[in-house]
Amino acid sequence: MWKQSLFELYLERFRMFYFKHRTIPSFTVCMDVLWVNSKSVVHRFFQQMVEYWYLEKKQWIYYPWQLLVALPFFESVRAWNPQSPVDELVDHIHIESYLIDHPVSSVLLSVKGDSMQDAWLQEGDVLVVDKALQAKWWDIVIAIVDNEYTVKYLEKTSDWRRYLKPWNSAYDDIYPEDSLEIFGVVTWSFRKY
Repeated sequence: MWKQSLFELYLERFRMFYFKHRTIPSFTVCMDVLWVNSKSVVHRFFQQMVEYWYLEKKQWIYYPWQLLVALPFFESVRAWNPQSPVDELVDHIHIESYLIDHPVSSVLLSVKGDSMQDAWLQEGDVLVVDKALQAKWWDIVIAIVDNEYTVKYLEKTSDWRRYLKPWNSAYDDIYPEDSLEIFGVVTWSFRKY
């Protein structure tokens, strides 16, 4: 076993390679990644990665496992007065499992336009859309109205007819002329700053 700091150094280099190339390097390539001259060092490193849940090994093939793609999750940071340094590791989070409850029935879509800007959905935001959820009134949904896709609030009239409500006063409510189908429910949105 190496000292923890050496393992962490190798792990950082390995993760940088993995996130750039989205593949597990061969032992030969990994020698360059870790800056070592021995395949036995790489082999020991891979064994530790399996032991610590960074890799999974099936029939001589290594696969990324939970912690390899998980990000460290630290204590909260205040949005008002400054606090002491945020350095207490709480857990590791795999972003996909955090954002997506039903991976098989979920898709990502990018927002175009500004009809939902008052609901804090801006052009370029990425939406996580779950097609397995049953839409409820006032859910933000991806709807197919008269064969066109849009993102809006799902609303109902006094006689229980469904319609779509934008969240920008510059746009009118949408009442379907022919059909209104719910493609999926928006469960998350995120953007790069």
